[in-house]
Amino acid sequence: RGGKGLLAAKITQTTGRIAEAAVINSSQEDFLIISQNGKIIRMQASAIPERSRRTQGVKAIKLEQGDAVATFLLM
Repeated sequence: RGGKGLLAAKITQTTGRIAEAAVINSSQEDFLIISQNGKIIRMQASAIPERSRRTQGVKAIKLEQGDAVATFLLM
């Protein structure tokens, strides 16, 4: 209908690229992030604060130089 789209995230040189995005609801209590080098982190969804639509996001895992997120799993 002639829309211009929505900006979902504010990408800067500091934030880097988006590795994964998901809509989390109350039935999905935890999520796992696994890096290519085998680092695994499990977090409660309630630990992530709600943000506005155009945000810089939340840093959930600290990766070493050369490592990257391999997968993201909602539980």
